[in-house]
Amino acid sequence: MITDHTTLVIFTFFWALFAPFMINTAVLWLPVVGDIRPAPMYLAGQRAMIFLGIVTIAITGGVRAFLMSAPSLVVCMEIIGLTFALTLALLDLQDRWLPGYLTVPMLLLGLLSAQISEITSASIYGAMAFWFSITVTMVIHSIIAKRNFMSGGDMTMAAACGAWIGIDKFAVFLGLVGMTHLAFCLLSYKFGADQKGGANPEGLPLGPALALTMLVLTIFH
Repeated sequence: MITDHTTLVIFTFFWALFAPFMINTAVLWLPVVGDIRPAPMYLAGQRAMIFLGIVTIAITGGVRAFLMSAPSLVVCMEIIGLTFALTLALLDLQDRWLPGYLTVPMLLLGLLSAQISEITSASIYGAMAFWFSITVTMVIHSIIAKRNFMSGGDMTMAAACGAWIGIDKFAVFLGLVGMTHLAFCLLSYKFGADQKGGANPEGLPLGPALALTMLVLTIFH
């Protein structure tokens, strides 16, 4: 007899089998297709980060399904959503680029997952609030620094994260994103990370902080 958890285990097995190849291909070739760079280029430690991300997402799915009794269909969708987030984080690290043809499907999938879980309103309000908060933050930052820190990709990814996390964790999300991004900035400054080039050369990428925060809050969703 095939149980709900059996379906999840089978899905996770095939996802773990094919996801690394798909993520690696996306990070290598999407910037070429999007005319961000002329040829594929590996991010330093790319394969290790993909492996670590896949393992972490799989563990998160296991915790959600077996310890928190989340429905297997919802967990499967969360795994796909976190895979989008991981891919976007790697693209932002390498090219300062968050393409709409990844952020928008991630947003729509989050809304669909909320519909299945019957928390559609919280998801919609979360997407709106997260988009608005990141937009206002970037506007204020741009005015104070007298430089352009506006990024449509960051705004859309924030909205996508909001659709997955919901409005109830709005304040926690902002705090965690801020602390994670600050930690990343300090580490980059300390180790002299190169911040030039890419699609958005202004400042450090926000995508990794958004992805990591989404991962943490998904566990307690």
